[in-house]
Amino acid sequence: MEDGFYIWSLMGSCFTEHSRNKSFRPPSLLSEQKEKEVKKDLRQSMERYEEEDEEVLDLLSRQEMEKRRVMEEEWEMWINKWKQLHEEEKLQTQNLLVREKKRKKSIIMRPLRS
Repeated sequence: MEDGFYIWSLMGSCFTEHSRNKSFRPPSLLSEQKEKEVKKDLRQSMERYEEEDEEVLDLLSRQEMEKRRVMEEEWEMWINKWKQLHEEEKLQTQNLLVREKKRKKSIIMRPLRS
């Protein structure tokens, strides 16, 4: 049904159906020639607006791609920073372990004083 409505009960049965076969369309205030011109101009306008829409969508797409590229670069910089910090901490830990081993070795090798 295009124009009209149904009234349903809470149980799911249809009480009534109201339909209209013809929809109301008011008469045009334009002459036939003017209507034809409007229809012709409408096609041309649609093409122009579609082109403008495509340009806007392309621009938005390019802006979105640039935004993602910048975010990816920032992410890479952040990851590289943390990798570098991890490597520095790893070296510090290794140096501390080497020093501790040497210290323990020197304690063990030192002769006892009597």
